Amino acid sequence: MLGKTHSINPLLFKDMMIKSEEHILEEKENINAINVFPIPDGDTGSNIYYTLRTIVEEVKSIDEGNGNKVFQAISKGSFIGAK
Repeated sequence: MLGKTHSINPLLFKDMMIKSEEHILEEKENINAINVFPIPDGDTGSNIYYTLRTIVEEVKSIDEGNGNKVFQAISKGSFIGAK
């Protein structure tokens, strides 16, 4: 099916980011504990969480009626929150 495109509902994706942050917060210490590659620095779970936290801050600041800005907010939050 070459050429067929799919789209993601931006408000659903916003909710997915919020839930992802919640789940990573619950599991970040477990992720940190298994973080051994390429360097066993034990901070991958924390880094993922801090990035998601910033993404969620950005998407929560968007007016519910403006779903088109969700992806821009995710991009901005990813850039700002990346560790």
